[in-house]
Parts: sequence; C-alpha cells; structure tokens
Amino acid sequence: MRVQVSFLGKSQLDSKTGYRTARYRFDDGAVIETAFFGLGLAGKTRPDRLILLGTPGSMWDVLVEHQIADDRLESERLALIDAVRENRVHDDLLAPLARVIGERVGYQVDLRVIPYGRDAMEQAQLLDIIARAMPTNRSCQVTIDVTHGLRHLPMLALVAAFYLEHVCRVKVTDILYGALEMTAEGPTPVLSLRGLLDGMKWIEALSAYDRDGDYGVFIPLLEAAGLAPQDLSHLERAAHAERVFNHQYAALELRNFTQRLEAGLPGMAALFAPQLAKRLAWAQLNEPQRRLAAIARERLAHGDFVRCAIAACAGFIVSLAQPGERLSDYDTHERIEEEFRAGRRGSPDLREDYENLKRIRNALAHGTPPREDDTRRTLAHPERLARRLQFLLDRLLPQ
Repeated sequence: MRVQVSFLGKSQLDSKTGYRTARYRFDDGAVIETAFFGLGLAGKTRPDRLILLGTPGSMWDVLVEHQIADDRLESERLALIDAVRENRVHDDLLAPLARVIGERVGYQVDLRVIPYGRDAMEQAQLLDIIARAMPTNRSCQVTIDVTHGLRHLPMLALVAAFYLEHVCRVKVTDILYGALEMTAEGPTPVLSLRGLLDGMKWIEALSAYDRDGDYGVFIPLLEAAGLAPQDLSHLERAAHAERVFNHQYAALELRNFTQRLEAGLPGMAALFAPQLAKRLAWAQLNEPQRRLAAIARERLAHGDFVRCAIAACAGFIVSLAQPGERLSDYDTHERIEEEFRAGRRGSPDLREDYENLKRIRNALAHGTPPREDDTRRTLAHPERLARRLQFLLDRLLPQ
C-alpha cells in the first residue's frame, strides 16, 4: 500500500487557491503545474491514500472550495469557513468533505487536524496523530511532502519519518519539498530530503554499535549505499566472529572489508565512513594482544564489562605467547595459562592481577555470585567495576 502525507498551511498569495501556482520539476524530468503541491504530487504518483495534515487555522476552506465545484455539502462548507476564521477546525468537520474530495480524485483522502507544535506536548501529539493515521499494513510505503505548512513542520516531519519507520514499521520512501523560493527561470525544483533521514539512521547505527559492538547494524545502510553483496559478506562474517569471540577471524574479515571502504562511499554514507573506519581500526593492529586490548578498552568505554573482561583475559594470555605458537588453538591457550600460573612464563608480579581479572570475567560471564568479598564488592557498583577493569587493563596490557 502506498501512502502520501502532505501538509496544508495558510497563505494569501492567491485569492482562489491560497498558494501561488507553480510548475514543479521532478528528478525524473516530469513537470506538474499546480497550486497545491500535495495534490499535484498525488495526481502524479497515484497513492492508495493521501493524508493531508493542517492546523485548526489552516486554509481548509480554500482547499475544499478548490476541490468541490458543485453544491454538495453546502452547510458543511459554510461551517468550515467560519471554523477556519475562528481557528477551531476539527476532524469531524473535515471527514464528510474528505470523502467527497476522495471521490473526485479517485483515491482515499484523509483530512486530519494537527496541533501547531508549539511545545514538546504538541509535538508529541503531532507524531501520534500521524502514526494513528497509518494503515496497519506492514508493507506500507510512505512519501512525506513538506512543501506547505508552518516553517517548523518540516523538522517535525523528519522526526515523524524516523518515528514511523521504527514504531509503525512502515517504509518511508522519500521526503519531498517543492522549493518555490529556488525558482529561477523555468520550473520549480522538487528536492528530495531522504538523505537527512539516512543520516539519522547512520547516527542510530553508530550509537547501536557503540552500545552492543555489533557491526551488523551497518549492513542495511551500506547495502542501501550500493555496496556489493560480496563486500558486505566480509562485514557480516566479522560481526558473527566477534559475537562468538573469534577476534582473529574477525580482524581478517574486517581488513578485507576496509579495502572496499577506502575506495569511498556515495551520498550520506560518505559522511559517516570515517566514523565507521575508526570503529574498525583495531583490526589493523599487527599484534593480536594489541587488537584484543583495543577491543577491551573500547568495550569498557561503553560500559560493556562482560566483553571487556573476556577480551582482556584473552589478550593477556596471547601476550605471553612465543613465536610459532598457534594462537587459534584452545589447547595452546590452556598450556600458556598453566605455565604462567606455574611461574614458567611471564612476570609473577602480574599473577594476582590476572587472577583478579579472571574472577571478574567468570562472575560476569557465568552470572554466578563470586565467592571473594573483594570481587563481590567490585561488581556491586558500576563505577568501582569500571575503575578496577581500567587498572587491570593498564597492568596486564599497557598501551
């Protein structure tokens, strides 16, 4: 199902239509001439449903008189004129008029009154009204037109687009603006603001990665930016490998992916590529203990104590390895740890620190209360735990 959301403001540029008639040019070269851009756009794209939003004082009367040329619903139209003048238009007054307009244009039309968005409460009400107007069809595709309406409504419309995709699970295909003020000689350009929504999704993905450490959140965005499946497969395999703590294989796959990233990304993705590369930088470190130390410090910075402790323990054992030892082999790790505990490799001064770190790791990973009072006190307070992990990282894996 295809839905278009447009806004209706208040203008006196034309006595009959309110808005000035303009010739709007789209990216595909099509040109439409109309005063109400939302209706002109709907006439071009033929949505299944048009949701037209306006305040209690928007020029609903001008719109209705422009769309209903006969004498139907005369009393309702007269009542609407008075309501617009007194800034008290409501949904019940618009509903019968919307049905007549829908019959004329050949698709469903909903006329909905929204608040002015003067404060946080009204802004939340606006988002709720838009969400409630959405069909429950999960395959719904929505185009938002912000051409007309109050000047601050396009900003709210951008937030609404983000809200609709996450709460209503619909797909916002585009955000359009007929830029009348950019008219020179020739048609008025129609701008796509979809890139702004993509930017918000990148910000959300970066935040999600910082919280969870999962590269998988970037895959849909990179796919939309045009990266080939074989390039994305490196990132997908790296994400899985890091989730199961196979950091060696994750680093290999991330190096393969970084080669494609360095070639450049298009559009909004180019703005965020340096931030993504920064989060992949640990994979470029040569020594495995340095890679694991970088992961541990990053996870600690974001309060992910479990992954921090696991990476720090593994990193310290790897730092004790000798040339030629197979670090991908579990038995090798076991042997290195046994020899360290027996005093046959590594500094004995670090034995207590390592045992302390391992007790914290086991308690976090297994979810069992530690026996030692000191460890139990450490785990009881996040600030104390963060300080202890930082101290142990600096001792066992100094930068």
